[in-house]
Amino acid sequence: MTGKAGEEGLITAKAGESINLLVQLLKLASLIHRPMRDVVAEASGATPDEIKIIMCLGGEGAMAGHDITDLMAIPPMNVSRALASLQKRGWVENALDSNDKRRKPVQLSDQGRSAFQALAPALSNVATHLLGTLNTGEKKSLEKSVSKIMGRLEAWPAEGPQNR
Repeated sequence: MTGKAGEEGLITAKAGESINLLVQLLKLASLIHRPMRDVVAEASGATPDEIKIIMCLGGEGAMAGHDITDLMAIPPMNVSRALASLQKRGWVENALDSNDKRRKPVQLSDQGRSAFQALAPALSNVATHLLGTLNTGEKKSLEKSVSKIMGRLEAWPAEGPQNR
């Protein structure tokens, strides 16, 4: 971290390093939207939010709309619109939660699973372009680091800095 705050010692070198990395992660999370929109969403005829939901349901299984909102950081209104559109396409269907009758999960339909599988070539193109300069060891290291960060994010409400 550069600037007066770093020079005056208000932010330690170690904290500045972590802050810089956090800024890079935030930029990555924002900028990855472009190739996902331009390559994956465009190829499927779906919106970026619909693609995120298809990938979420394809990877996680049945989920309620509010769970998708939390996991994918999509505003609730956008999740509702995308789910309505995906249901009209026949890609998403209602699922049952035998433990909670009030909960309204959705899941990929057979058509939705086919649509999810059809995303593979476009996803592969994006992955190859974005990760193509990393060797196998670097990819494994990145995957391990991302998994650790995801674990911390999933534990955020209970273990966040405000709760220490």
